[in-house]
Amino acid sequence: MIWRWRVEAAAVTATAGLTGWMVDGSGLPFAWLMPAGVVLACIGTPVIRQGIGDRVRALVIRHRFQGLCLDTAMRTRKGRLPLVLTTTVVPGGALLLLWLRRGLTAELVADYLPEIRSACFAEHVTMTPHHLGPHLIMLEISR
Repeated sequence: MIWRWRVEAAAVTATAGLTGWMVDGSGLPFAWLMPAGVVLACIGTPVIRQGIGDRVRALVIRHRFQGLCLDTAMRTRKGRLPLVLTTTVVPGGALLLLWLRRGLTAELVADYLPEIRSACFAEHVTMTPHHLGPHLIMLEISR
């Protein structure tokens, strides 16, 4: 579960640490306004906003895929999900690198490609084996 929420946990920890550091370092009672100003500046800048949008889209795709795994038989007998090692944003979609745990096969994932397409808001989903071994597969999700 910690691995699934690693990005969110890192963002909350970094924000809390930065705010605490600013309050301790500056002695200002409203030092929390500084990180809020940085966030507002990022939202107002189109280039940064597009990059943030891509990362949010990748995060949504990863969580939708993992939710699908929870709702289907795409997990081990003990209920363990395939690990999503990386989610990379590419033009027109995303790439998911999956680590298949013991008991999961690429054929099982291939059987659920229509459900993955629906869950991840995709037009096409392509599965390719990774060159490092049969336990790793790449899912290309194109919008």
